Amino acid sequence: LVSYKVVHTNGNRGCAMENNNRKSGAGVSRQGSWLMMLRSLREFKKDALLTPITVMGEVVFEALIPYEIALLVNEVKAGCGLDGILLLMALCALACGYVAGITCARASCGFAKNLRQDVFYQIQEFSFGNIDRFSSASLVTRLTTDIQNIQMAFMMLVRTAFRAPFN
Repeated sequence: LVSYKVVHTNGNRGCAMENNNRKSGAGVSRQGSWLMMLRSLREFKKDALLTPITVMGEVVFEALIPYEIALLVNEVKAGCGLDGILLLMALCALACGYVAGITCARASCGFAKNLRQDVFYQIQEFSFGNIDRFSSASLVTRLTTDIQNIQMAFMMLVRTAFRAPFN
């Protein structure tokens, strides 16, 4: 793994990045960090699993509506009447989309809440040397902006990544 340390040069005019190569095995791998973050789902696992299922249901109904319209046009040309299957399919797609939005918002907000709590408790265990090394502004940024970005990425991943292959 490679870590970088900011080294100030020329007073306050600029910064340079100094490369510190670690021994392999030191620190946490990317896969390990994702697993650590996913542990923060805890009580929101059900919502996180229900969201892709409802998104897939929404996509299936949205894909079947044009097919049903084509069948309906052929029936109208043949002189048959209209039936309510199209309205039912549209309402099912709407319901699946509504449930997907609610469960995705609940899962991503709960994930961010738990992740903030985990990071805060980890900061509380810092030694005095670590506290001196990190500024309070940097720690506040980690607890707010960075976790909000992770929350949005989680929400987009759950909604978009599961929707894209079926569209």
